[in-house]
Amino acid sequence: MQFLIIRRDNIGDLVCTTPLLTALRARYPNAWIGVLANAYNAPALQHNPDIDEIFAYQKRKHLPATDSVAQPRWLRHLPFVFFAQAILARIAMLWRLRQRHIDTVILAAGPNDPHGRRFARWIAPQHIVSADAIAPGQHEVERVHSVARALGVQGAIPALTTVTTPQAADAVRAAFNHLTTSANAASPVIGIHISARRLKQRWPAQQWIDLIHALHVAHHARLLLLWSPGATDHPQHPGDDALAAHILSQTKRASIVGLPTTDLGALFGALDVCDVLVCSDGGAMHLAAGLRVPIVCLFGDSPVARWRPWASPHQVLAAPSGVVSEIDVTTVAQAVEAQLPKQFKPA
Repeated sequence: MQFLIIRRDNIGDLVCTTPLLTALRARYPNAWIGVLANAYNAPALQHNPDIDEIFAYQKRKHLPATDSVAQPRWLRHLPFVFFAQAILARIAMLWRLRQRHIDTVILAAGPNDPHGRRFARWIAPQHIVSADAIAPGQHEVERVHSVARALGVQGAIPALTTVTTPQAADAVRAAFNHLTTSANAASPVIGIHISARRLKQRWPAQQWIDLIHALHVAHHARLLLLWSPGATDHPQHPGDDALAAHILSQTKRASIVGLPTTDLGALFGALDVCDVLVCSDGGAMHLAAGLRVPIVCLFGDSPVARWRPWASPHQVLAAPSGVVSEIDVTTVAQAVEAQLPKQFKPA
């Protein structure tokens, strides 16, 4: 039996597909299970014990941008070269999958993924099965799992699965070991992930600064400031270097270290050492849920029912107006205290 799951969209969506992988592996322990994902997000599945092989392709929007008028004319033609290379690699990947004579292709994104369905037809499996469209009040994990019954899978839906390596966590610990003193050696490590792409999901810099000071005073916390690196106007992968620099410049009295997560391995390692994570709804939140890190998650205009952390300790703070900046610092600080493991809570 051979299954291929196609999930080509964002990191959080991909991680929300891992319970289906776990359930398939439990039902068909000897099956070959592959996943087709985009190259930017595929590392989120590394070391997943339920997957035999990961197939990754590069989306056009993730290709290098080299069409600036300030560049030499010959260099402006490189995007076409990158695009041609990506297309050839994609064809080779689909041909290799076709040669496997796969039994079932699962379209995890459901009916709203026509490109995924075209990929499935190229692969020519015996069966193509699609998850349902989202229903009101349904979690994304539940929506994806709607294909399970058709595949003979019964029972409760498993938790998310994300896996880090000891080396990644050790590298992060080394980055903030200098923060540990006799006064805070038994204090919690609190992750502060500041990046969020949508405007209504972004908490203002001053509120992050005030929260960091509050956690430093209340818990003598060792703090990890995490963000997506890069400039805000980067065409493929906008980042928050400027925002992080500003926050760090205003929180020098706190025991804090900045850690730009240059790749998913670095992010995994950072999340794995946190006792609590504070973040907006997004990919980092779902990765942390897969590692069972307690989460305080800030929701603006995204639907809580669909995207809250699945089967992991968390507290959702949702702005009634849909604008996350309206969530106040005191409320977030109290939620962090509630999510702290028992050994860190005030006696």
